[in-house]
Amino acid sequence: MDVFFAIIASYPVAIYTFLLIVVTIYWLITILGMIDIDVLDFSDIDGGSDLDSLGGLAGLLTKLGFTGVPMTVVLSLVALFGWWSAYFSIWLLPFSAVGIWHFILGTAILATSLIVAFLVTWVAIIPLRPLFIKNTARSKKSLLGQAVEIRSSWVDERFGQAEFKDAGVDLILNIRAKTPNQLKKGDRVVLLEYSKEDHAYFVIPERDFY
Repeated sequence: MDVFFAIIASYPVAIYTFLLIVVTIYWLITILGMIDIDVLDFSDIDGGSDLDSLGGLAGLLTKLGFTGVPMTVVLSLVALFGWWSAYFSIWLLPFSAVGIWHFILGTAILATSLIVAFLVTWVAIIPLRPLFIKNTARSKKSLLGQAVEIRSSWVDERFGQAEFKDAGVDLILNIRAKTPNQLKKGDRVVLLEYSKEDHAYFVIPERDFY
């Protein structure tokens, strides 16, 4: 056990350990309905000009084909596989270097594990894509007028999530509503309008619609 904690707290594994902690906190918050699962989602991007407008890591991943699943899933898998690769590299290989050599060898392991993580993630998301295709099978407009159940703790102009049951498949939708309001988890609302810019539906309470 001491060896385990020594490795996960050492360079370069410590970088992935930190990322896994962040990822774990993110998914816990997502389960509680306090943040959108597709907060980094670029699934609605169309055309080369839009791709070119994306910058940083998200744009690079999109151009490399890491699409079809939420970007948060991609980054979570990269962190997990990167940690796994770096950890076992340290555990299996003699790594007694100190000083500058420790940094050089650690950086080499970091770079190698990152490449492995991206490759494994690219393969891992292939069977996951159909699961998310089901969630987008219906057009945005076809859902308008449908009643859904709020699954987040609150709904305002910037945040909200709801669940829509469609032929046995539970769709998680981003929703928005004017404030002040009394909307809370478990309330039923009706989808009135879809905002492509926000990737979300504007809603009103079901009792106010009928």
